Amino acid sequence: MLKKIFLIIILINFCFLIFGEVLSSSKSNVDIQYFERFLFDLGRLKSINKNIKFDGDGIFSNKNTICLVLSYHKFYEGDERRGGYYTNTKNFEEHLKILKEYGFEEIKILDLYYFLKFNKKIPERSFILTFDDGYKSLNLIFPILKKYGFNGVISVITGFTGSYWEISDDEIKKLYDEGFEFASHTHKIHNEFDKLIKEKKYDIIEKDLVESKKHLENLLNTEIISFTYPKGFGSNDKKFREILKRNGFLIAFDSWRRRVNKFKDDPYSIVRIDINEKFGYADPKKFKKMIENIIK
Repeated sequence: MLKKIFLIIILINFCFLIFGEVLSSSKSNVDIQYFERFLFDLGRLKSINKNIKFDGDGIFSNKNTICLVLSYHKFYEGDERRGGYYTNTKNFEEHLKILKEYGFEEIKILDLYYFLKFNKKIPERSFILTFDDGYKSLNLIFPILKKYGFNGVISVITGFTGSYWEISDDEIKKLYDEGFEFASHTHKIHNEFDKLIKEKKYDIIEKDLVESKKHLENLLNTEIISFTYPKGFGSNDKKFREILKRNGFLIAFDSWRRRVNKFKDDPYSIVRIDINEKFGYADPKKFKKMIENIIK
């Protein structure tokens, strides 16, 4: 009897907490965040008392569920190999075919966050495509993505949008309307980021981060909840993680430490696999072998 009363009290407290946050929020995706968190906390209550009945199969992922996050940079057409961080557009299309062949399904940033934190049900083989730096060569692969029904997350260096090498604000708005998501990748300190982290110049870093977030939020009229570490620097820095949390970031895309993301993994260290000619995985045969090893 006391356990039931305890559970009821907790449930009522959750209601006030979650719906209070929803009413005080002006952004729709934040409303969804708090509402869904309430559902997952309700699921945790079920684990305390098995007399609480509901069908959890439609809410929680099974133990085999993974999310693969791939990182791309520059693209080119033609047969002449570029090397470095480039990927040929024909090879990129082969990657998408392979992902479909092996049953991978695309998810959004919030899906990944809820999966990591609360084990939200996502496809057993999930994936997210990420594109760093917002290079103009992305325009070469947008028709390919549309052909296969995929989008992705574009990490932009907001202080240089519209430059000779980066997509413009107008292109960002158009891509957002077509379903792409965007992450902050700094405003103007991208190339200095590792040095600033080492020197612990957190005031400069936070000012730049806020400027980048504000730029995208004003442009897209939505909350930006994800950050991409420049070249993987800063993911282990506790002070910088506090800056991310303080400024409303829920997810941070890291570099390659493992192969896939699973329930209970760190949302501030989303592991990604670099796909480019420098590391070899741009080659469709090597890409396919990598996928086969992941799903074994």
